[in-house]
This record gives sequence, C-alpha cells and structure tokens, in this order.
Amino acid sequence: MQKIILIGFGPDPTLSNSRSAFSLRTTMFERGLRQNGFEIEKILMFDGKHKDCFNINSKTDRKTINKLINKSDSKFVIVSGFAISDFVSKLNFKNKYLIHDLNGWTMAEMQAKAFSIQSDVLLSKKIQTEKRILKSGDFFTTVSKSQQFAIYGELSQLGKINSANFGKTLVSSIANKGIAFKKEKVDKDNSKFRIIWLGGFNNWADEKTLFEGIQKVMQKFSFIELIVTGGSIFGVNDSKYVWFKDKVNASEFVDRFKLLNWANARDIPSLIMSSDLGINCDLECLETSTGARNRINELVVNGVPVVSSRGSEVAKQIESSNLGATFESGNANDLAEKIEIAVVNQQKIWALNCQNYTPEYSDFSELVEFLNNPFKSYQVKKSYFKLLKYYIQNKGIKDILRKLGC
Repeated sequence: MQKIILIGFGPDPTLSNSRSAFSLRTTMFERGLRQNGFEIEKILMFDGKHKDCFNINSKTDRKTINKLINKSDSKFVIVSGFAISDFVSKLNFKNKYLIHDLNGWTMAEMQAKAFSIQSDVLLSKKIQTEKRILKSGDFFTTVSKSQQFAIYGELSQLGKINSANFGKTLVSSIANKGIAFKKEKVDKDNSKFRIIWLGGFNNWADEKTLFEGIQKVMQKFSFIELIVTGGSIFGVNDSKYVWFKDKVNASEFVDRFKLLNWANARDIPSLIMSSDLGINCDLECLETSTGARNRINELVVNGVPVVSSRGSEVAKQIESSNLGATFESGNANDLAEKIEIAVVNQQKIWALNCQNYTPEYSDFSELVEFLNNPFKSYQVKKSYFKLLKYYIQNKGIKDILRKLGC
C-alpha cells in the first residue's frame, strides 16, 4: 500500500466540535485517498494551540514537521490550504513529490478583499506567495473547474506548461464534499419554517440581497424565521455583518431573526437538523465562479435543501440534482420567490432528495493517476543559446538577423 503524507488544517471534524472549511477539506482528502487504497500519514496544523495539532505559528513545530517529512519513506507530500502551502513551499526536503491542494483561488479572494477595503495594497505580497507555491509544486488540485483553468493560466506564465508535461494533467479539480454529522434526535417546531445562514459574512457575501429577500417573505408568511450562525470575520471583513445586524435591529420582524454571532460549534449540528431550508447569497464576482461554498455542502449532506444565488459550480449542482433552487444574484424578488416555492410545496421533495444524496469521490481519479504514475513538473529555464540554435535550424537568415537586432 502506497503511503502519502497529508498536511492540512485540523482539528479532525469527526472527532471535534470544530468544523472549519479547511479542516473539512483535510478530512475529505483523507477519505478520498483511503477509498483509493492509499495509506495516510496525517499531520494536522492549527492557527494556535489545539490538541492533536501542530501550531502553524510555532517555529519549533515547523521544524518538527520538516523532520517528519524527511524521515518518512513516502514519496508524496500533499498540502491543503494556502497558509500551509506557503509554509511547506519554503521547506527543504528531497526525493518527494509535492502536491498543493489550492483550496480556493487566493487571487480571486484578494480581489474581493481589495474591493471591500477599496485598496490594492495587499495584492502584491499575495501574488509573490502564489508564485512561490506554484513554482514549488509538482501537481495541483483545486475546488472547481474554473479555478483549475485559472491555475493553468498562472502556471503557463511561470513556464511550467511545457514539452515535459504535454498531454499530462498537471491541475485537477476536486470539489468539496460535506461531512455528515452523527445523527441525533432533534425536536422541531412544526409551527415554524426555519431558514438557516451557516457561517460568516465573507467579502463575497451579498448581505443586502439576503436581508431584503428575507424581509419580503417574512411580510408574507408570519411563521418564517432566519437563524444566522456566524458574524464578522476578523481580519477579512468586519462591515458586512455589522450592516446586516443594524438592518435586522431596525426591522419590524426583528424577533424572527435569530443572530447567534458565531454560534458554539457543538450547537451547529442541532441547528442545521432543526432547520427546513438553507440559504446562500453571493455577489456576482470572480471568487463566486471559482470558489467553493462549504455551507451548501454542509447543509445538503445533512439533509437540508438550499436556495442559493447562481454563479458557483455548487449552485449548478443544486439545480441539476434537485437539492433546492437557485436565484439571480442580487435579485431579492427572485430570492423571495424561490423561498416561497419551498414553503408552499417543494421543501419536502428537496429534503428527501438531500437525504438520499451521497457525495461522489470519482473526481479523485486524476490525482490518483498522478500518484500511481508521477512526473516532475519542471519550470522552463531561459536559454538564449538554445533559442538561437532553434532559429538557425528553423528560420531564414532575415529572421535570424532580426532576432539578433540587426
């Protein structure tokens, strides 16, 4: 059995109440690789101290991880998450293939951040980090097909799309899959129709359409409630949730908005399973088309249908598998209409489809092919002598003189 070193964010969401998007991605990778017959040496990291995790900010822990990689007889190191890829790209280890799981396209995320703060000041540093990560890797995985080809474009600019890898897959798309909770009995209030917004308000969240759409259906149906389990994301976006909270507090339906402002992680399973419908509102932007939507995966795999704005690949899956409905981004009337359809007659059908839905791991096939038949992803070095030789052999004397600047 072939061994793989998997380095990702923890803690393990199957053993802990904590379920970040990054830790869910690590667990999904572990499951997908085990299903394909690989043995996993798992190294979990955390932004701070946490049981069973190395501290990504600790120099001592980083040195320990470097030693563990060098000691292992595995030929492959898979790293998941931008911060971990950044860290591992600086390490010194030999005779191993490095695979970066680019869990979301950082440059699209940074564009959204730049728009939010109305400044491009943070872009240049992230661009350099992205380049270093891409230069260091032998194979790459992404969360969407759109991100896959965005990364191909970046690799081409670095000279990594070349004759050595012609006809080979260098970047593969592996979609996120939700991790189901352990089933527990939850008492539901059948006199209410509970809609849940899972997680925080990121730079690409459309808080205005969310509020306006919910307001419209609350005006029509007195039994609708909205539960919000997240809030501001420190260092990412502080303003969107504040705006949303202010609008809620001024609303005539304020008592039907349940703002939990980062609910306790141990309460999330019961909150999801006591809800009738999930909701997702994205701005129409590059991050939406290239990124993942973990809140959708989490809800659907735990039996809760979702109404989502269009734009992401996950939203397309909602429509194609009849796991909910989609609406036009930024259109509060369309959002309200889709929620009304759920309330009137469709929620039970969608919920049954969600309960029968099982995520597929077939999109691991290209990564598995690389692990079974690896190749080095070399960066092309500039060689003026080779270029001159090519011109002499393949071009006329005028072209050669022009190339030489004569």
